[in-house]
Amino acid sequence: MKKKDKVKSGIRMAVGLLLTVCMIFAGALLGGAMKAEAVAPTIDFTKTDGSITIHKYEYNGTGGEQGTGQESDKNKVPTTGDDAATELEDVEFTLYKVKDADALKAIYQGISADAMPELSTYWNSTDEKLTSAGEALSKISAKKTGSNGEVKFDNLPVGIYLVVETDVPPNVTKKSAFLVSIPTTINENDWLYDVHVFPKNATTYGKKVTLLKKGKDGTTETDLNGVTFVLQRKKVEKGEDNKDIVTWEPVTVTGKGDPVTLTTANGKIEVSDLPPGTYRFMETGIGDNTGYIADLSKAYEFVVNENGKIEKSDDDDDDSYIKINADGSAEITVINHKPDVDKKVKDKDGNWVQEADYSVGDTISYQIAIKVPENIAKLKTFKVQDTPNGIEYKSGTLKVYEAAADGNMDATKEITAGYTVTEGTPTNGFTVEFTLIPTPGKITDYAGKTICITYNAVLTDGAVVNAGNTNTVKLIYSNQIKPEDSEDEEPPSEDEIEDSTVVYTFQLDITKNGKTDSGEEPLQGVTFDLYKETTDADTDKIADADAKAAGLDTSKKWKKINSAALETDENGKISVEGLAKGIYYLVETQTNDGYNLLSKPIKVELTTKYKTDFKDTYTDDNGVIIKHEVEVKEDGTSITQEIKVNDGNNVVDTVTILNTKGFTLPTTGGAGGFLFAVVGCVVMIVGIILFKGTKKKPESE
Repeated sequence: MKKKDKVKSGIRMAVGLLLTVCMIFAGALLGGAMKAEAVAPTIDFTKTDGSITIHKYEYNGTGGEQGTGQESDKNKVPTTGDDAATELEDVEFTLYKVKDADALKAIYQGISADAMPELSTYWNSTDEKLTSAGEALSKISAKKTGSNGEVKFDNLPVGIYLVVETDVPPNVTKKSAFLVSIPTTINENDWLYDVHVFPKNATTYGKKVTLLKKGKDGTTETDLNGVTFVLQRKKVEKGEDNKDIVTWEPVTVTGKGDPVTLTTANGKIEVSDLPPGTYRFMETGIGDNTGYIADLSKAYEFVVNENGKIEKSDDDDDDSYIKINADGSAEITVINHKPDVDKKVKDKDGNWVQEADYSVGDTISYQIAIKVPENIAKLKTFKVQDTPNGIEYKSGTLKVYEAAADGNMDATKEITAGYTVTEGTPTNGFTVEFTLIPTPGKITDYAGKTICITYNAVLTDGAVVNAGNTNTVKLIYSNQIKPEDSEDEEPPSEDEIEDSTVVYTFQLDITKNGKTDSGEEPLQGVTFDLYKETTDADTDKIADADAKAAGLDTSKKWKKINSAALETDENGKISVEGLAKGIYYLVETQTNDGYNLLSKPIKVELTTKYKTDFKDTYTDDNGVIIKHEVEVKEDGTSITQEIKVNDGNNVVDTVTILNTKGFTLPTTGGAGGFLFAVVGCVVMIVGIILFKGTKKKPESE
């Protein structure tokens, strides 16, 4: 062989060895199957039907063997153990041409001084992007792996190609790129035009994130079930002017393909194995948890870092809801708030209770306590409507207070701003509407606190006797908080919470009988006055002289209940309605001829017991209403017999009064008096005569 031929042969050998080294390096670095040995003279540079088949795997192990470019290399992929390789779907590969057949032939034959290409010329592995030289390459096409993790680029002419992962699942922490030569050598005399490569990606899966769902009513927290959420992953893309466009994509499966359940059970939602990225939970529905406010505007963000640990999001200024555990897992606490309303009536002893009894015309004090939700400033509606029944609201008596720290409503500070009062809506009642957004009012200063409304009312003649008069308050409020950018034109839905009090007033039936030789008969036309003890401050109290004339204890103060005389009908009956429980005194003021007036007032005690379950049934602890029937004897004494009745609408205290006949005495200053005087004189004269006639005469006579 001539010296010149030996030189050319040496150059070809050197080029072949360089190509072999590059292909081995690319295959070792990226899992590809490029094996180049000494260039054989049998390469067909005119072939145009070559192919690159990519078998993409998720693999977090350290094993595996060097590929050869053959399909049989699949047998070398680790398929057992905790770190077994699994096919990876939806990985997008983009194919670029680096060298065509002529350029490759020139390099092989030593015609060109160009060296074999290096990956770093076209791909920046640190930033995971193409270099400027890579961007100048001719793009052939982009394809994604199927469910078997495979994708094939076919009908490829001889040349050198750059394969780049341009889109990967979120759990893939690093994109890869590699060079492939068509053909590639199997051995010294064999060339492979259909190349199979088996690149692998390391993946990361997030630690467990536990969402704890709580309902808060005042200070009481309860686990809420059936609340629904959506889990979203942050996606950032470049838009016009190279500005970031942020969107949130729903997540339905984890990085391992397991379905994500987003409805609370036992007050929890648990999600794990999420790929790295930024996520957020958004509430979508409160379920059957009536009364709670669904905050559809609040995002609960967290980050899964490249190590799978959970971190707080830098984008959320308020991240108090998230707790990071030592092992990298996290707990997110989401609270739904629920306001409440509690209505009370003041009884005659000054206590705030659920039920009380009063007489018609009495002034009654009411109190409405409202637990203000902590997210009050986000609501669109927050108002109170009070509907009286059997009472008349006293205009101008309504006041709003802040509850004292100890919960005492009587020692509170008045709130004078941040609400409007509309009287007469509902009928004979009022509405208090609190000022909220878009201009927050004073009510927002009491978020998480208790305020109360007090007012007075008068029990009217229209009050229901015996069965109770229910007065109901409604707290009406938004039960949804929508995002500010919501395009939904429908206003947030509303909820109502009600509470009631009952005021009782009772009836006294009086039966007046007269005692005769043959028994008893009803007396018509007998009149009475009814009195009740009161205080010195009562402007309606009677004078002490009037109390003395009625036979009442003048050491006490008294109020006359009836404005006109109470007069018995043909059946000897009188009914007095609208009386509170307590002790009363009946004073008989006129009776029938031949009967004596009662010598002293009759004590009558209304002792009906009541207990309300606020379901239109009024019972005591034993399931019945109890009344007392009073029978008054001739001497003014009485006996009490307890009678239980099941009819809650017919509870009447009764008293039977018996009058007896006596001597008919003449009227002072009348003709009867003159006759008695004449008869008396005659009797006196006759007596004197008789007396003198019986005297002994002297013996001389």
